[in-house]
Order: sequence, then C-alpha cells, then structure tokens
Amino acid sequence: YYGDKTIDIENYLDKEKTTTYTAYNVGDQVTVGGEKFYVIKASSESEEKVTLLAEKNIDTTTLKQSDSAEPVAFSSTNYWSSIEGITYPYNLNGVETSVSTDVINIAKAYGTSKGGEGRLMTVEEAFEITGLTSNGEINSPDWIKATNYWLGSASSTNSVWRVNGENSSLNNSNYNNGYRYYGVRPVIEISKSLI
Repeated sequence: YYGDKTIDIENYLDKEKTTTYTAYNVGDQVTVGGEKFYVIKASSESEEKVTLLAEKNIDTTTLKQSDSAEPVAFSSTNYWSSIEGITYPYNLNGVETSVSTDVINIAKAYGTSKGGEGRLMTVEEAFEITGLTSNGEINSPDWIKATNYWLGSASSTNSVWRVNGENSSLNNSNYNNGYRYYGVRPVIEISKSLI
C-alpha cells in the first residue's frame, strides 16, 4: 500500500522480468541437434519460437538429414480429395491421415524428434521467400532450391506443389507418380532454447 494507491507487487515484478531471445532473419542458418537449418520466418527478441527449414532432405527411415535421402511418394492416397468446398492451393499440414508413410506424418515425426512441431513448407511460404507470385523459376535464395522436395500444399485433387532444385523451379506433380517422387525437407517450429 502506497499513500492512497494499492500496488500489486507480484504483477509489477513480473512486468519487469521480460525475457529476450535471439532475433533471427529469413535465411539465417542455425544448428539443432547437430543438424543445420535455415530460418524461414523472421522472429524478434520477444518471440520464444522460431520456424526453420531443414538444410537437406531427410532419410525417412532414420529421420536424419542426408545427402543420399531417397525420394518418396507424397502419399499412397489423395486423402484431401473428400474435403467439401476445398479450394486450391490447400494446406495439407493439418489434414489427418492414418498412413504413417505419408510425407506429412513423416515431417511431423521429424519435428517431434527435434523437440518441436514438424510440417512441410506451404506454397505460400515458398512464394514469399522466393518472391514468386506464381509457379516458375526460382532465382533466389539458393538454399531454398538446394534439393528436390515436396511442399505441404495440394494444387489440385491429384497434385501437390514441390520445389524442383535441379531446374530451380516451383511447380506441381501427382501425389503418387513413381518417376516424379521428391524428398522430405521438413519445417520445424521449436523453442529458441534448443538452438
């Protein structure tokens, strides 16, 4: 109690204890659990979490980044085709599928193994990072086109967006077409304390 005012000391002290974190810009490279990642969403000193893209595709068996990771089918089924009123592009990261080998579930498992949440980059994120407004040639940044990998956005009932690193392009392909398989390059959202 101070004069004619009551001061909540606990609340006052909590406001004084502001935690600061490292600020990151898009393209910064960090290491988590011995593997390298690129920041894909800028985060300020007040944000406790950061969004990262794996530097390489992952081996879907060991859930480790690898220079020799095998390409895989996006899915064994186009499980999103039964969603009513769907419009494209459609973010598949939140769509439930019971097949553990579906790329979305592999990305989720990878994120969990790193202590956070895993998913695939969306086509909107890829457009924002590359500056593209439609599918086409990716001029920069180089790190986003370093591998061939699936994105987490459907482009139609049967097709999914992908990054084709060999051709420096962003386009789409059938979800289960053997000669057009791509890799899994997960996005993870983790606490900055794990970096």
